[in-house]
Amino acid sequence: MCCDKLEDIRFIESLLLLIENLSETLSEELLITDEQIQMILDAFFEQLSSYLKKTMKISQVA
Repeated sequence: MCCDKLEDIRFIESLLLLIENLSETLSEELLITDEQIQMILDAFFEQLSSYLKKTMKISQVA
């Protein structure tokens, strides 16, 4: 159980690092505003949340 929690923490930290890098890249390469970046990230998190919810439901059934 402890190892599972550590894996979850590593996953979250990795995901946050990727999102931070994506934000910086969008800002620097596409020259879009912070507000536009936030809209993109909000949409991403909404989709991610749906995916994670589906995954959790499947694992509970199995």
